[in-house]
Amino acid sequence: MAVQGNEPVDAGYFAEVEDLFFDALELPPNQRHSWLKNKCQGRQEILNEVQVLLEAHVSSGEFLSESPDLKGIAACPDLSGRRLGNYLVGAEIAKGGMGRVYAADRVDGEYQQRVAIKVVELGQVEAEMFRRERQTLANLEHPNIVTLLDGGTLDEGFPYLVMELVDGKAIDCYSIEHALGRKELITVFCTLCKVVEHAHKQGVVHCDLKPANILVTEEGILKLLDFGISQTLIRTQDHQTEELQSQALTPEYASPQRRAHKPPHVTDDIYSLGIILGQLLIGESLPRVATELLVKKRYKKIDIEHMLQLIPSHELRAVIKKATHDQPEQRYQSANLLAADLQNFLRHRPLKAIAGKKGGRLYTIYKGLVRNRNFWVVLMVSLLLLGTGAYFWNKHKVAELNANAAAAARNVITDMDAVFSRTEPSLDILVELIGIAVQNIEETLTNAPENIPAIHAQTDSLMRLGQHEGHPLYLNRGNYQDAQSYFLDAEERLKKLAQLVIEHGPSKDASGEINSEVITLDLLRVRRLLAELELYTGDKDAALTQLSKLEKQFNSVDFTLTGHRQTLSYRHDLLSWANINLYRGDFAAVERYLLESEKYASRTATIDPKAPLPNQEKKADEAGLSREQLRLRRKAAENLRRERIDQLRKARYLAAFTAAHRGHIAYLKGDYLAADRDYLSIGDSKKLDIRFTPLFCRIQTMRACIALKTGRSEQAIKLHQKVQLLYDEFVAEHPSARRFKLKQSRNNDSSLSISEQMDCDTPRYTIFPLRDLPPPDDEEPL
Repeated sequence: MAVQGNEPVDAGYFAEVEDLFFDALELPPNQRHSWLKNKCQGRQEILNEVQVLLEAHVSSGEFLSESPDLKGIAACPDLSGRRLGNYLVGAEIAKGGMGRVYAADRVDGEYQQRVAIKVVELGQVEAEMFRRERQTLANLEHPNIVTLLDGGTLDEGFPYLVMELVDGKAIDCYSIEHALGRKELITVFCTLCKVVEHAHKQGVVHCDLKPANILVTEEGILKLLDFGISQTLIRTQDHQTEELQSQALTPEYASPQRRAHKPPHVTDDIYSLGIILGQLLIGESLPRVATELLVKKRYKKIDIEHMLQLIPSHELRAVIKKATHDQPEQRYQSANLLAADLQNFLRHRPLKAIAGKKGGRLYTIYKGLVRNRNFWVVLMVSLLLLGTGAYFWNKHKVAELNANAAAAARNVITDMDAVFSRTEPSLDILVELIGIAVQNIEETLTNAPENIPAIHAQTDSLMRLGQHEGHPLYLNRGNYQDAQSYFLDAEERLKKLAQLVIEHGPSKDASGEINSEVITLDLLRVRRLLAELELYTGDKDAALTQLSKLEKQFNSVDFTLTGHRQTLSYRHDLLSWANINLYRGDFAAVERYLLESEKYASRTATIDPKAPLPNQEKKADEAGLSREQLRLRRKAAENLRRERIDQLRKARYLAAFTAAHRGHIAYLKGDYLAADRDYLSIGDSKKLDIRFTPLFCRIQTMRACIALKTGRSEQAIKLHQKVQLLYDEFVAEHPSARRFKLKQSRNNDSSLSISEQMDCDTPRYTIFPLRDLPPPDDEEPL
């Protein structure tokens, strides 16, 4: 959204990338590159972004439905209600690129059995792949591989097979819903490795391992399915079959060799297993959530480096890095070896992924000490005898753990913000992602429980979690008690943090210095959030009294801010106090806070995502760095670039928020023309994000009311229709946003006039969340 102000004018960075991407898709593939070069002259970064999206689109397998080889092939008729041999076909339960799957019941009277019937509905190549799946399943008898029961061909010529019907959930969903601990999760995964090893020993590479093909029943029984594109290691396929198999793979789980259409190898499945293991270990990984959200945009990609950042255990990171190595010979050479290393991890034995590397000897000794607790007694006595030397060694170790904890916590936040910026997740996924960030930082703190930057990052995440769980002024799910719980948790941790800063002194992270002033500001912020929550959901008088006390404390502290992040947070605080004073009707106080916020805007006006990054031009410095040091250096630079982009978005939102409040003041004073000018200054955009849409809906509602009050009924109707469309689209994307559902329902209530639908005569109901929420959809009204 274009906002008039002093900030740089390239805020539509990602919107432009997305527009170029979809425009390029409309062109023939052979014209896209030259068209893009012409459109992106002098802007290599945007060109690179769009090309990455296009490459991912081409490799995604989504183009199967567009392939000329598949056109003109008759589709299989609906089999629901039809009898096939001993089975009566029921409802369709799945549909994919190759065919359909139906539930069915055995009806010959011999015994009762529920089965799945899979039928292929494409051409000869697909039929050959289907025939191979049938033969593969017949040869792979294993309790953890879906059982083949029967097979045949329809009268219409379409082949089908009858398999056991697995009543289970994808392994990643099962892990999350059953809250599997690390040990339980690894145990289940080792079962998967044994199943894959069994297939490999029969000369079969699965070639499409992914969570959706690995089901776990409520009894905890794992079942591997979908061998439709599997390949044997002893048979050469014809070129056409190989090409279709390459297209049918799932790119985000496929090894570089599979994506390059190279012959299959067991290490291709090892690579896929490594990706799956990483996702399971982080519960529901940010990169995977981003991938799922972007499927509708034809973009599939998993960033392994980002995924590894979310796994606290360096040993498990080493296992995944080995399994997903670009070079097949560097991966585990069998699924059994991968499982064995995971068993070593559970038994505190040295891992093959680490033992053979630099420092492996000391690592092996350390693991021996962990296994034998008696050695720890000897070690502790030895350390005590070492005296001063032991003290300095320990101090160095603590410093190292603290540095790692701070970096890990900040990386979690940076990765999370990157996902929000690029994917615009639904409210439910947004809350889950923040919850994952809190959990991962909590695990990071187990090694450094008094790490100031990590605790600070965690309190920030807890506040964000509370805002989106149930704070009425934010896009939220209406869970007020949960929100209050998160805010109180953040308050307690900030109290602890304040004491740590007193004892150990200030600390620094990427956002700036964390000192007593910053902690005081954070405490006032979370207490303000609690009071606002009470204002809109509880005792208003008590809340306003508490807010008056907090406002005096806020204004009495002289804050020295460092860094753009802290400055943006402080500007947001100032605008929040402006909003509270607007609620009170103190327009003079509102204007004071708006002006104060604008004074700090000059500090963030210099944010430029294209500005040179630290060390960007010092290529000579990289000569002496190891590969890992180089990776970390470039990772830090990329995180900084992403953070700049997110900060620029926040700065523009705050500018829009300021203009909106000046418009609200004018409207409440009855100066509708001035109000309309302020609202119009915010501009428009064909691409609204999760921050702007709620604000934009309020602004358009107010503008429609102004049009009604100034006799422009036709414009009012158009603006109202635009608001209705915005609410409809936003509720569809965020079905758990109960307050938005309430607004949507009122705006679509035909029993009300347009003026009543938009609360034109009671504008406070548009500006503030004053109406009580109805009970959730799954609850009965009291």
